Amino acid sequence: MSSSPRSRNSARPSASSAGSKPTAPPTLPTDPMREAPLSLLPRDAVVSLRVVGTKTELLLPDGRTFTIGSKPEPDVDVHVSSSMRNGPGAAEYVSGVHLLVQRKSKQLWIRDQGTTNGTYIEDHRETEGEIVAGRPFRLGDVTLLPMDPAMRELRRHLQWVLGLEAHGYVDKMLPVVTSGDPLLLI
Repeated sequence: MSSSPRSRNSARPSASSAGSKPTAPPTLPTDPMREAPLSLLPRDAVVSLRVVGTKTELLLPDGRTFTIGSKPEPDVDVHVSSSMRNGPGAAEYVSGVHLLVQRKSKQLWIRDQGTTNGTYIEDHRETEGEIVAGRPFRLGDVTLLPMDPAMRELRRHLQWVLGLEAHGYVDKMLPVVTSGDPLLLI
């Protein structure tokens, strides 16, 4: 007697006939080309803002866009206030939401949000502009120094040489040292 395929299959116990529950098919790994790309910053991207002349350094969010202003979080992503520079109780010259910031590779593109006291790049009032590491800019009365990872490391070394409390002098010299121009140390 020849057996038909049906009788051969029916001779094996199925998962349902053995009393166990059927399992879901295995999931396939997600196609990495369809996933959102990782948002890794370039090695020399601006990663922090130094409040010039103080101990304060503000780490920037990794996101593509963020806000800077004097309002407390969560209204703004990076809190900057006149009191950081001039002490508690200082008059506020940084608006609640002062800037909208967008990352563009290693630079930041900033847009002033119609503030009273303005945004200044190289002492010119600007409504928008490009910010790069080593080029200070000002919000109201607060000067900020954008820094990449190499500048952050160099600042630590300059501080040891120039003085641990010489924040203003270190911040003034950092853009000079990193400008690429020849430097004579005596």
